[in-house]
Amino acid sequence: MDKLKYKKVNHPTGAIQTGLSGILRTVNSQGNADNAFIPLDPDNIDYQEYLEWVALGNTAEEAD
Repeated sequence: MDKLKYKKVNHPTGAIQTGLSGILRTVNSQGNADNAFIPLDPDNIDYQEYLEWVALGNTAEEAD
């Protein structure tokens, strides 16, 4: 899990909803850039992996 990198993604400006919309996995566990969008869904395996990564003391890059 030490190769993983994530970035928070906000809803676009002007969207009906505001705030965090998901997580972008910028580097996967193999060390490859993949830019996979991860929804904030507790049943999503990638989101569960992200939460484990955060629980280990890691921090995602803030949204733009």
